[in-house]
Amino acid sequence: MNFFRKGLTLIYLAAAIALSATPAVASNLCAPPNPPLTEADGDWRARENQFGTKNFTAAMRYFDQDLPRALHEKAKTEDVRESEVFVISYPNSITIIKGYVLRQDALLRMVERDLTVEKSQRGRASKGDVAAATARFEETKRRFCEFLKTAKFND
Repeated sequence: MNFFRKGLTLIYLAAAIALSATPAVASNLCAPPNPPLTEADGDWRARENQFGTKNFTAAMRYFDQDLPRALHEKAKTEDVRESEVFVISYPNSITIIKGYVLRQDALLRMVERDLTVEKSQRGRASKGDVAAATARFEETKRRFCEFLKTAKFND
């Protein structure tokens, strides 16, 4: 019986992730920045939607393939570090990876909170469990939103 409950909990978690994460990925966790972001030249502040899987994969490719190739092709490390590609790509890739990890953590905690609320409505989680899950979500969301306020890209 205990095995059945664990299996059912995993099914609920998978369903919660499938149903809850998809809209969350499309929506923003953080309030819009003030002043608002513009498309004007010189506004290199990060946008929340830039911390998705596509940009994360590109940032990881930079560290996994592009940077090692550049280091192999140049005679000295300084030649790579002084190149325009490195000066732009390295810090931008770090920003993407940090933002992606922080955002994914907040999205995971949001789904965990939603699952705990659902379990609480069925009498399987206490108000304390809901409060703890909510606190974990709010903390990870706060960390991501604080990061987003100061995140900028190099050009």
